[in-house]
Amino acid sequence: MKKMLFVTTSYPFGEREASFVRPEIAKLSEKFDITLVSRNSVDEQTSQTPENVKVLRYNSKKSYSVIKYLLKTICSPYIYGEIITLTKKKKVSIAKIKKAIKYCMRSFHFADYLNDIRKEMGEEVVLYTYWNDYSVMSLSLIKQPKDKLVSRAHRIDLYERKENNYYLPLKKISNRKTDLIAFISEEGKEYFSNNFETKASKEVFRLGVKSQKKKIVNKKENELSVYSFSYVVPVKRLDKIIDALQRVPEDIKVNWTHIGGGPLFEDISNTAKEKLGEKGNITYSFVGAMENSDALEFIGQKDFDLLINTSDSEGIPVTMMEAMSFGIPVLALNVGGVSEIVKNNKNGYLLPANADMSLITETLVSHTEFDLYKVNEMHECAFDTWKNSYYDKKNYEEFTTRLYNL
Repeated sequence: MKKMLFVTTSYPFGEREASFVRPEIAKLSEKFDITLVSRNSVDEQTSQTPENVKVLRYNSKKSYSVIKYLLKTICSPYIYGEIITLTKKKKVSIAKIKKAIKYCMRSFHFADYLNDIRKEMGEEVVLYTYWNDYSVMSLSLIKQPKDKLVSRAHRIDLYERKENNYYLPLKKISNRKTDLIAFISEEGKEYFSNNFETKASKEVFRLGVKSQKKKIVNKKENELSVYSFSYVVPVKRLDKIIDALQRVPEDIKVNWTHIGGGPLFEDISNTAKEKLGEKGNITYSFVGAMENSDALEFIGQKDFDLLINTSDSEGIPVTMMEAMSFGIPVLALNVGGVSEIVKNNKNGYLLPANADMSLITETLVSHTEFDLYKVNEMHECAFDTWKNSYYDKKNYEEFTTRLYNL
């Protein structure tokens, strides 16, 4: 079997990446003996890895010689190349230079850790990082002549947005030795091509989720059951759901369930209580964080009509794929690659990225007005979207074959 050095942020520790990586690594392990390096040094192991996967933990929070790696950064050409790039783009600032320096220092430190591991693995290794962040640069620094370097690119590691202060350091330099960048959406590939330079092959390999039992549509007149499923952070904009539900006419009953925890959990709970607490036609519940398997079981037991997502930024959310694997349509805003999975009035509702609350409310209300035939048609289309484009076994088999044949 071929060998792979696979870098993750969390997996197999904690739940952040579990639903994404678990089905993928199951396929990869059929063709590769894998040494997996997780950058999670805090959480307990929550996922069982295949037998031929060796798991190591890099303590990314461990203190190191600041002077050593600062000098290494200052003496390298990378930081100066980045300053030139920023200057040409008229984006140079002290804050960005500081961020680039920290990025270089972390990359050098991680590379030193990975280098010892790489030396023990033989002549030819596929170096694969699940995120297009500093681990790409670290792997490029230890890459040997016969190695192939692969990176996935998702959202936070791809789009320059408010949440990362509109700056992702050293994209060109980090990917100078990358052989393949695997994007999860066509939109992501296009965004990268328009904003960053690389000689790497740029290809789309979609994520996927396992099959679920398709739900039987159970439509009730003037009633709607919706759920949202996300980490409770500012970018997910759960406040938009609350504001939309606040506007629902009293003759329409809506039950909203949110799955997921996060730093804004208490604030959002209080906002919901303040704005929805006295609306007799709106019921809601925040069930908190769940392991992915428990969340899927929970969704399977409920009669949800729609998944609703009002995030300001996305790649293509796995939660949408999971909803459609049950045959549940999705209401979402047109951000990132969402338009590649949600087709308006076919398998859900695709609203403009800047849609106001009234439009979201109107869409929810209009869904209650459809007859059973139309609703069932939408559910069938949602299920077909999963089966044709986001079936995990098919997608990860194709990705594994591509990496094996690099």
